[in-house]
Amino acid sequence: AQIPEDKLQSLFNQLKDADGIISVKALVDHKDMVLKSFPALINDFEKIDVDRDSKVTWEELKVYNGGTAEWLEHEFEAVVGLDRLKNQISAFYRSIMLDQTRRNLGHAVQGMAKAPHMIFQGSPGTGKTSLGRIMARLLHRIGVIATPELKEVQRPDLVAEHVGQTGPKTQAVLESAKSGVLFIDEAYRLTVPESKNDFGREAIETVMAAMNETPGKAPVIIFAGYVEDMAQFMRANDGLYRRVGYTFDFEDYSTRDLAHIFELLTTSKGFRIQADLLANDRAALARLIESNTAARTRGLMNGGLCERIF
Repeated sequence: AQIPEDKLQSLFNQLKDADGIISVKALVDHKDMVLKSFPALINDFEKIDVDRDSKVTWEELKVYNGGTAEWLEHEFEAVVGLDRLKNQISAFYRSIMLDQTRRNLGHAVQGMAKAPHMIFQGSPGTGKTSLGRIMARLLHRIGVIATPELKEVQRPDLVAEHVGQTGPKTQAVLESAKSGVLFIDEAYRLTVPESKNDFGREAIETVMAAMNETPGKAPVIIFAGYVEDMAQFMRANDGLYRRVGYTFDFEDYSTRDLAHIFELLTTSKGFRIQADLLANDRAALARLIESNTAARTRGLMNGGLCERIF
């Protein structure tokens, strides 16, 4: 439950250490007081600790107390670019919450079936896995799934080499991820169109059967891959397409975005970029990247190009 911000600030000031953060030790030392004034700080510590560093900052505590919309904006701040995608995800969140509210009021709600299965489509290096993890945490916060876990798999994790093995192998993966999200990367590789004996078809049929179940009995599925390949994959598998309610588009990064990513990468490695390259929203660094890389390479690698440059 939310509490007024002035009371939250007072609690934070009582618990924070010299570095201005709340540690696990502080919660242990003041357990009774915390449980009386704001029990969520202990009960939902893992949700509040966005950075997963076993410490709580004022910003993290304020975001948690503010609600899911504020939390989502806080998560987006750490994601470079992708403004249209962020708007898509925010709209998705609002629509899910609206549907939940209408159901609670007794209204019949059409649209989303038993689970919000989705497609993430875009070029490599555009942050699909990272946004998948944010999506898993979002679905957990709003009560769609039981845990915020995302399990990432590809074709070899689902498809076996011999007759009769693929179904059980895929089912085991689905079972292991049933309380969270199953992220199938390069999903289009599940089928090999020119092969008559490809076991990927069995994996797809097993996944489709699971998609009819409610979250908890089976995971929410995210199918990820290139735009063109995913479109062809879904056209060839009508059963999957009918079960997917949402498609999210990951645009390629601009050179300004790449400059920002490169700055973050450089800083994380303990280096600094000379100041004139970072002036005017990293304009000179963006020009440097543009003049020394091919447009096709940037489109194929996106964020991964920054690792290569470094």
